[in-house]
Amino acid sequence: MSSDVFNFNGKNQTPLITRAVQTILDYDMFSVVDKILVAVSGGPDSMALLHILLALTRKSDLKVAVAHFNHGIRLEKADKEAVFVEKQARQYNLNFYQEKVSLDYGSGSLEEKARNLRYAFLNRVADSQGFTKIAVGHQADDNAEAFLLNLLRGSGNRGLAAIAPVRGKIIRPLIRIRGKTLLNFLNEQNIPYVIDESNEDPRFGRNRIRHKLLPFLTEMFNPNIVETLNRTARIYREEETWFEAYLRPIMAELDATAEPRRLQISINKLSVHHKAIQRRLIREILRGFRKNLRRISALHIEKILDLIEPAPRTNRSIHLPDNLRAACANGKLVFSIGAPDFDGAARTTALDLRIKSSDQLPVKIALPQAGCILDFSLAVPENFSLIKKKSPNIEWFDLDILQFPLTIRFFQKGDRFQPFGMKGTQKIKKFFINRKIPSEQRNRIPILFCKNNVLWVSGIRRGSLAPITAQSTRLLRVQICDYKQAIFAE
Repeated sequence: MSSDVFNFNGKNQTPLITRAVQTILDYDMFSVVDKILVAVSGGPDSMALLHILLALTRKSDLKVAVAHFNHGIRLEKADKEAVFVEKQARQYNLNFYQEKVSLDYGSGSLEEKARNLRYAFLNRVADSQGFTKIAVGHQADDNAEAFLLNLLRGSGNRGLAAIAPVRGKIIRPLIRIRGKTLLNFLNEQNIPYVIDESNEDPRFGRNRIRHKLLPFLTEMFNPNIVETLNRTARIYREEETWFEAYLRPIMAELDATAEPRRLQISINKLSVHHKAIQRRLIREILRGFRKNLRRISALHIEKILDLIEPAPRTNRSIHLPDNLRAACANGKLVFSIGAPDFDGAARTTALDLRIKSSDQLPVKIALPQAGCILDFSLAVPENFSLIKKKSPNIEWFDLDILQFPLTIRFFQKGDRFQPFGMKGTQKIKKFFINRKIPSEQRNRIPILFCKNNVLWVSGIRRGSLAPITAQSTRLLRVQICDYKQAIFAE
């Protein structure tokens, strides 16, 4: 695509539109024969994007349409925004597509769920209606926030490349433009927009970065921090492009064999490479197996490398996010969804361990079948606020109410319990189904019993027995540790 197609050298064009066009040209985002689906939320960024692309349609045969995804989080306000966006689309005689969903507020990131559903909707519309490109309104501030968010998560170089200007059908013409510049453009052109109040919600990590961290870095360290982070992200992106080409022939030599729920690669062929290359190979392997690397941090990659260096550690597996495990077996590094046996076959192992009396405390009980250790210790209630802010991997009980022996075993058919804070009992199987816990994972979750009463479905939900109160004088603390954490704790 060449700049004279749009004839944007006229003195009546705004500097912002000129800059957006230059970004489009530099990244070869589209040509005038493309059909572009514009994702419009109604906010400043997407409204600016829509009007920039409308300006291009007046200079060419470019075709655009509007798509709006209503995630339903803010109920009536979200519905009003959908009406606003549709009105804007109709005003310019543009085709309008929308979808409204009700998000599952269960486990996992609400922000990530909304993003995944939004992109699924946009791709569905594009595929069914013949759109060749999908334009979204990410701008330079978003890119800086993504860089910091990924840095704090422990992402690798690919994560620090932040938001790609082009990825498949997705294009981002505003990626070099600051948010305040877009707002000035809208106000100067009298273009209406809406404000999404969820962008102020501190529950979302990105909002905390936007309203707390970035202003702090700007004031205290670098007034041009957004531009600096965008420049750094671009460097990472360019290096990643080179590394992807470099790694491609090496990936083909790893003798990887993949099944729907299992992947294995040759440890010998992986180990001959420098550790820096091993890290990248493992990341690429996992990306291909899981389709993404969300929740896989640099620490997880190091744990995987620890399995194979200096020599493969057989008969041991490590937990990774989203029910993924890694293990060494028969000269292979094996990734599996669910709990693999060390020869690669799925297994179900019985478990029946007991703590006969409080005299045995403190004690650590290894559970190889679950890939973890349960750490039992005694405590006194010195700070109830710390107990209330506990990790999901830690639970507390009133020791004086408990009756020994305590039993640890896996789920069995017919098991019931009374979740803390609820009346009546519930089948644990139904509880697992409601929490969307995969069936292959259910038989690997240790359950702590006091006689026949469930004390804790480990890491998920405690039962109603032995709650901590102001009268409690002796506490039992139970913590889930993985093997590496337990070793360091010794």
